[in-house]
Amino acid sequence: MDYLSAGAAHGVNPRRIEAERIAPASYRGMIETHVEQGPGLWKAGEPVALVTAIHGRRQYRCRIGGTANHAGSTRMADRRDALAGAAQVITSLEALARELNREVDHTVMTVGRITVEPNAVNVIPGHVGLNFDFRSPSDAQLEHGDARLRTAVTEIAAHRGLDLELACIEKQPVVPLDRGVCEMLREAARRLDVRLPDAASGALHDTAILAPLVPSAMLFVASRDGISHNPAEFSRIEHIALAARIVVEALSA
Repeated sequence: MDYLSAGAAHGVNPRRIEAERIAPASYRGMIETHVEQGPGLWKAGEPVALVTAIHGRRQYRCRIGGTANHAGSTRMADRRDALAGAAQVITSLEALARELNREVDHTVMTVGRITVEPNAVNVIPGHVGLNFDFRSPSDAQLEHGDARLRTAVTEIAAHRGLDLELACIEKQPVVPLDRGVCEMLREAARRLDVRLPDAASGALHDTAILAPLVPSAMLFVASRDGISHNPAEFSRIEHIALAARIVVEALSA
């Protein structure tokens, strides 16, 4: 299947991409409502919040190479264990994230994917692939953390005599949301006598994509224990209704 036929069954015509591109001048703004995907509002007893910025994100692909060999006959001193090196990388990144978070709150790192080769119980791992995610509300902290994590991973590989490939595969800067649309929502909350604290989003959301094109803002709704994309996700119906009231009031003004 080529790109011209992909999506055809759903009425997608790639030849109309340019003609159907969003025309920013046609829109006054965009408001997105979403569960917080974090426990902050729920723990604070706040039903809703105004999102004024979306954190920046960098994602990395890391490949660690050692030597696959028999687990029983290879002495510990003779090993180049890629998985042991990867484990040290993971714990090092976690420690680095905690340190960076003390400097800039809500700075986080996550190793979310790992592959091991040959992945056999009696074979020393020869190659490990890692993908990790680094987010912060500060572009400067992302730049600083990038240098720190590269140094940490490189030093671990060198100390263990392992091969290393490390690449940043995505850079998403911090996205400030539109002051005008944010103020519309604040004014709507005031008229409704609803407390609307400011918040920042660690997740990207559709707003991060549209904000460079259309003036955008977001409302968060409290989510129990911050669980999302999970059958246990839950927000109180009255909190969802409150967010909807704020949006309707803003649009009616």
